[in-house]
Amino acid sequence: MTDATVEMPLLIGRCPACPDPYTSDGAAKRCVLPEEVSSRLNQIGSVDLLIGLIGHGGVESEILSQVTSLRPSLAKLRTALILPGVGTAHDPPTAERDAPAFQQALVIRAPSQEISPIFLTLEAGHALNARACVIVDPDTTGLSSSWLDAVVAPILQEGYDCVLPSYARCGHDGLLIDTLLYPLTQMLFGRDLRQPQGCAVGLSSRLLNRIRRPPVWDGHVCSGPIALWSTAAALAGEYRLAQPVFSDGIGSEPNCSENWESAFVSIMQTVFAIMQAFGMAWKHKRIVSPVAVKAPGPTSPQVALTPDVKELIQACRSGILGYTSDLRQILTPASYLSIDWLPSSDDASFSLPAVAWARILFDFAVAYQRAPLPSERVLPALYPLYLGRAASFLLETAGLSDGAKESAIRKQSRSFTMLKEELVERWQ
Repeated sequence: MTDATVEMPLLIGRCPACPDPYTSDGAAKRCVLPEEVSSRLNQIGSVDLLIGLIGHGGVESEILSQVTSLRPSLAKLRTALILPGVGTAHDPPTAERDAPAFQQALVIRAPSQEISPIFLTLEAGHALNARACVIVDPDTTGLSSSWLDAVVAPILQEGYDCVLPSYARCGHDGLLIDTLLYPLTQMLFGRDLRQPQGCAVGLSSRLLNRIRRPPVWDGHVCSGPIALWSTAAALAGEYRLAQPVFSDGIGSEPNCSENWESAFVSIMQTVFAIMQAFGMAWKHKRIVSPVAVKAPGPTSPQVALTPDVKELIQACRSGILGYTSDLRQILTPASYLSIDWLPSSDDASFSLPAVAWARILFDFAVAYQRAPLPSERVLPALYPLYLGRAASFLLETAGLSDGAKESAIRKQSRSFTMLKEELVERWQ
C-alpha cells in the first residue's frame, strides 16, 4: 500500500463535541462529511485498524513507532492514522517521511481546530469499514511499549467490542476513579470495570457504529472523554469488554488546581448525561458481573502522587460555605446534614463516609435530570464535596497496603450497589 495524505476541509455544520452544538430550537446539530471527503475515503477502501489522535498530547511519534512493532500476527495490518493538522504544537509526520517505516499505513491529516476529531475518527472508521478503531485522548502523557498490541489483539483475535487499558493513576485522576467513577459505574451497569475512564479506548466496528447513532452521539453524552461515553455505550448494550492491566503510570494531576476543577465539571457533565441517555438500561441491571482482565506482561511501576489531605479538606470546607444556598436546593435534608458539619470540624474528625457520598451523588444526578437549578450551578457545587470524599478516603486508607486499599475501594463499591434501589425509585 502506498502512503497518502487526505486533507480534510471544514465540516458542514457542527456536532455535539464542537462549540455551540445545538440549533436555535434546541435540537442537536449533525455533522456531514463533505462529498469530496467521503468520495476519497470510498476510494481508499477498507482498513484493518484505524488510530485516531484526537488532541495535542504529543504522543504521535510514540504511536507511529509502535504500529510496526505489533506482534507478528498483527504486523501486516492495513492501518490508517488520523493525526492532528499542520499548525498544532506538534506538527504531524508527513506521509513521505514516514513511508519507509509505514508501508501499511495511510496517514489522514485533519485541521483539528476546525472540526471535531472524534467525529472525523468515527466517520472515517465507518467509511473505511475498520475492523478495529483505537482513539487516544489528548491528555495522554505517556504510553507503555506494549499498550497498542494489548488494545488491538483482543478486538481482532478474540472478538471483543471495547478494550480499555487500565493504568496506574496518579493524583486526582486516580482518586476520581477510586471514589466516584468506579463505584458509580459498577452500580449503574452491573459490571466490575475497575477503570471506566482511560486515555485510550479500542472499539470494534460493531460498537463504533453504535456510538455514531443516538442517544450516544446526540446531546452532551459525547462532549466529554471518549473512553467514558463509548465504554458506557458498551456497558449499556450486549457488548464484550476487556481491560488490559498495566502497572505503568500515565498522566498526573497532584494538585487541587483550577484546571482540575474544570476537568471534573466536564467529566461529571458526561457522567450525568450518560445516566440520562441509558436510563432504561441501567435501571434494570442488578447483578454485578466481571469484565475480562488481560495482562499484557510485566511493566515498570510508577510512584503515585497524592494530593495533600489538608488542602483537600480546606477546599471542601470553603466550597461548602460558598455553595450553601445551592446545596440546600440540591441535597435531601439527610444528605445536607452529612456535610453541614464539615466546615466546623477539625482535621482529625473530618469524615464523609461512602454511604453518605453515594447518596450525595444520587441527589446531584437527580437534580441534574430535573433541573431545579441550571447545570452550570449544579456541577460546580459537587466539586468541593468530591474533594471532601477524596480527603476522607485518603484518611481511611492511610498506611494500608496496596491490597488492603484495593479491598477498601471494592467495599465502597458494594455500598453504592446496595443503595441502587434508592436511586431507581427517584429516577424519572
